[in-house]
Parts: sequence; structure tokens; C-alpha cells
Amino acid sequence: MSDVSEVLRLIEELPESEQKQVFSALRQKIPIHQMEKTLMAPAETILEAIARSSDLTVRGIEGIIAESSFAVEIVPTLAGLAAQPIFGDQAYDFLLADQVGQVRVQVKMQRRKTRLPLRASDVQKSRNWPSDHFVVETQRTRAGTSSEGTSTRPYRFGSFDILAVSMGASQRRWSAFMYTVERWLLPAADPTCLLTYQPVPAARSDFWTDDFAECLRWFRSGIDKRIPG
Repeated sequence: MSDVSEVLRLIEELPESEQKQVFSALRQKIPIHQMEKTLMAPAETILEAIARSSDLTVRGIEGIIAESSFAVEIVPTLAGLAAQPIFGDQAYDFLLADQVGQVRVQVKMQRRKTRLPLRASDVQKSRNWPSDHFVVETQRTRAGTSSEGTSTRPYRFGSFDILAVSMGASQRRWSAFMYTVERWLLPAADPTCLLTYQPVPAARSDFWTDDFAECLRWFRSGIDKRIPG
């Protein structure tokens, strides 16, 4: 048994109060992340700040976590695809490329209400969306106005290629994603724009999949269809 294994065994045998003392002593020497230095605060203080934040701030942080989960847990598993740099303010979060070409991915998170997953049937009652479907909000976080006086918040068709929705609210894992092709999404009253809320099933369907490679094949096939709703 190595010295480290012996130390870990001894720590495991300590009561919880003494284990916390050991952890506290180590935390004084070992930062958890570079952001502690950037923000000039330990991780515990940063997390406490988040805990004290408004629901809107927390939702913004959750959106960043969803993007990070896609970057850290999904992209490295995509055989042949590599992340490319994005220049300027684009309507997509990731630009991936392989020998065939590029694909633009927009990452969103499943909507919640009072910290619970929002059901599609509670959002668009007139459309009779299934009660076992959830919801994703497909518009920009920040509102704005174009030079013509129209809102820049809605996404227009053609802004990205694949929509990746983190189902963390219902599956308790940020890395649990459902994917669909952007051109299959429901249109708004203005047919050039995406409907703000889109129904998302909990499991694979003919329009949604939890396999990015399958969704990429759908996109590149050129098949044109519309999500029911």
C-alpha cells in the first residue's frame, strides 16, 4: 500500500468533523479553479454569491453550465469533429468541423418554472402539445432592435444548423442533451423566425434524438420536415 493510500484510509476513518478540518487545511493550499484567482475569491465564496443571486442570474449561470457541459462532455466524444474558433457575435455557440464541412450548434437549456421542468402543455394550450413534452425557449437572452425597428431577439431560420437542448432540469444531468435540426423547428407568426417556445420530448422521436451524430446525419441529408405542433 502506498503512502497516499494509507493517508486516504486514515482520513476515511476520521469522524466527519475532523475530515472537514483536513479538507479546510488542504483548501488553503490547493485552488479548485483558475477563476478563484481571476475573481479574487475562493470557490466557496463564489458559490455563496450565486446562491444569493436572483433567479434570473441563476438561470444565466445555468445556461453557461449547459454550454460548458456540451464543450467538456459532448464535443470530445464526437468522432471526427473538432471545435473551431467563432469570430464576432454569432447566433450559435459552437462551430464544429470535420472532413465533410462545418456545422453550427446553438445550445439552450430546458425551461423551468418554480425550479421544476416546464411542461409543453402548460405553455401552448391552444396547440395541444403533449403533456409528456418539455419546453425550450429559442430566442436570444438579450433584447435589441434592428436599424429597421424590429426586435433582434427572435432567431431567424438559417441562424444555426442544430439545436442542442440540455435536459438537466428533468434528467438531473446537464450533459443529457436532445438534438434536432434547426429548419425543422416551428415558425413564429413571422414565418422567417423561430417560434419562441418549442416542444421537446423526453425520449427520442422522429424529430429529436439524444445522439448528436444521428442529428448531424439528419441535417446533412437535406430532409425538410416540421416538428408537430
